[in-house]
Amino acid sequence: MVEVEYLINIGFMVLQIYGVLSLLAFVPAMIDILKLKKSTKYKLVWLAICLILGVIGVLIYFLMERKVFKV
Repeated sequence: MVEVEYLINIGFMVLQIYGVLSLLAFVPAMIDILKLKKSTKYKLVWLAICLILGVIGVLIYFLMERKVFKV
């Protein structure tokens, strides 16, 4: 029983770390999105994607919209 509780605690810790990373990544992305010279609907869609998907959404935004990594 102790092992299961230990694994659950580790799972919650991982989720908390992901939540903090998502928040830290979302703030700069939000500022960047709001500075765009695009329509309000366009900005809202990107904000929703970044908020719902967290770190993954922010990475998608920076890869697709800002072209941080020039491939």
